[in-house]
Amino acid sequence: MFVVFDVLLVVLAILFLIFVFKLIEKLLFKFRNAKPEELKKVKRKVKITFAYIILLTNIMVIIILMYFLLKYNNSFIFIRNLNTVANNYYKEVDKNELLESAFESVLNELDDPYAEILQEKDMDFFYNKDDTFGYGLNSKNDGVYISSVIEELNDQGTIKDGDKIISVNGVDVSR
Repeated sequence: MFVVFDVLLVVLAILFLIFVFKLIEKLLFKFRNAKPEELKKVKRKVKITFAYIILLTNIMVIIILMYFLLKYNNSFIFIRNLNTVANNYYKEVDKNELLESAFESVLNELDDPYAEILQEKDMDFFYNKDDTFGYGLNSKNDGVYISSVIEELNDQGTIKDGDKIISVNGVDVSR
C-alpha cells in the first residue's frame, strides 16, 4: 500500500515543482514586459504569488513529513523504546546488545532454523568491495533459487542463475 503512496507523492512533488516553475516564468515575463505605470501593480502580484508559493511549499513539506511519520512510525517507536530502556534502566545497558537481542527475538518468531543475523565480523566473507552479494537468493514455494549472479565474484563459474539450493553443509534445505 505504501508503494502506491510513494509513487503518488513523487508525482505530486514533480507536478508541484512544474507548477511553481511555470508560475515563476509567467511572473518574470509579466515583470519584464510591464509598462512603468503597471510596474507597481505587477510587483504586488509577484509578492502575493510568492506568498502563495511559500504557503503551498509549506503544505507540501507537512504532507511529506506526515507521510513518512506514518510510514515509519513503528521504527520510530522501536528506536524510542530502545533508547528509553538503555538510558533509564538501573544498570548500564549496551544498546548494541539490546538491538541484537531484539533482532534475535524477531528471527525466533519466524521459526526458521536457517534465518540468522549476519554479524559485522562476517560481512567481509559475504560482501565484495562494493557491498553487494556475489549472487541473489529467491525463495519460492518449492525451494530457494540462485539469482543475479555477478560473474566476477563467481570464481569457479559453478553457480548459475536459476540453480536450486538443495543442501547447505550437508543439511537438506530443498523443502
